[in-house]
Amino acid sequence: MNRFLNIALLAVAFCLTALSTAFAGTGIPSSDGFEKTFVKLGSEVAAEQNWSMFKGKKLGLIVNHSSCNSKGEHLADVLAAQKLAVKLFGPEHGIRGAKDEENLKDEIDQKTGLSVISLYKSDKRAPNDEDLKGIDALVFDIQEIGVRYYTYASTMALAMKAAAKAGVEFYVLDRPNPAMPWGAFGAVLDKEFEGGFISMYPIPMTHGLTIGELAKYYNEEFGIKCKLTVVPMENYNRSLYYDQTGFPWRNPSPNIRSMDALLAYHVFGCFEMMNLSVGRGTATPFLVYGNPDWKEGRMTIDLLNLKLTGFKFDPVTFTPESSKFQGKLCKGFKVTITERSLVEPLKAMIAVASVILKQFPEAARAQEIGLTAKMIGSRKVLDLLKANKDADAIVESVEQATDPQVKAFVEKSKKYRLYQ
Repeated sequence: MNRFLNIALLAVAFCLTALSTAFAGTGIPSSDGFEKTFVKLGSEVAAEQNWSMFKGKKLGLIVNHSSCNSKGEHLADVLAAQKLAVKLFGPEHGIRGAKDEENLKDEIDQKTGLSVISLYKSDKRAPNDEDLKGIDALVFDIQEIGVRYYTYASTMALAMKAAAKAGVEFYVLDRPNPAMPWGAFGAVLDKEFEGGFISMYPIPMTHGLTIGELAKYYNEEFGIKCKLTVVPMENYNRSLYYDQTGFPWRNPSPNIRSMDALLAYHVFGCFEMMNLSVGRGTATPFLVYGNPDWKEGRMTIDLLNLKLTGFKFDPVTFTPESSKFQGKLCKGFKVTITERSLVEPLKAMIAVASVILKQFPEAARAQEIGLTAKMIGSRKVLDLLKANKDADAIVESVEQATDPQVKAFVEKSKKYRLYQ
């Protein structure tokens, strides 16, 4: 009897060990159907080390509403309580992510009592020498989404330059690239478009790196040469979408409100400068696209005829409550991502662009595509879209033009990778 009891106890112990291992690292199925891996953020790794790397240093934090750990604790609150943070620097939307406006003002953070220096003004995008007086290190902890024209990475690069000039250390507490499995795609930025806040350095439209890896790439490849330290995540790998990391969803910016919207932004966000609404002022930004002058229904048929894998397109009407076409009925299409692993993002971007351009009068098409120049970032791609050829022909030509550039970038960036 004791023998059978011992065998049963061993079996139970084995099952418990296997279960605990699954919860501790490799992944468990979640209620939404995606397997989740429990990843530790760079900030959580640093916290487990009792912030030892920051002891004795006065820190300036570049943070926003996304600068929270898995428990929802904001980095500014944590490091202010530790008497390490002495000043805060706010990117677009501010340090608490509540502002969707230009020219954010300097202020006092009500929660910590620390001064907040805005890095989102028409005449100021980076800390100056006066801002950095009395600071030993800048710490960047913001959830970026992996697209070249998303402004947080530009804020980071400009702050790295300021840190290098002032002799201040720079730390990046690493976070996931939410669309990492899609990798890099889209043209590498032409020289004529370099240097802007939405298009700073010659990298692909979507770079396929974490923010820490991108910082390493920027620092070496573009000669910033600041004293950079990246605190890597634990249990992270390049096969994970954001909603497979175990982190709660937090809008990385006010109009990116879901994982589907984030993925759609990767593909269609570059259309925003055109004369159309991308759904700002509605409940589903970047999932609906329209214009008051477009014809209802016909466009959706053209989109469906593209046979783009991983997407579903439906006709939609909507009235934005703010932003472009406020109060006007827009007609267009709704995007649903049906299977993200089947999406060919570059093909989808170019093919849908060709359909959108046909909705405008022929005389206006060149001007419309020109509005996307800094986001698409390639004169050759812009010219191919202006040629108004068949969608498949444009896609093939764009792929031939951009694939060698992207492959060269990916190969060069491998030495900066922190994760398999």
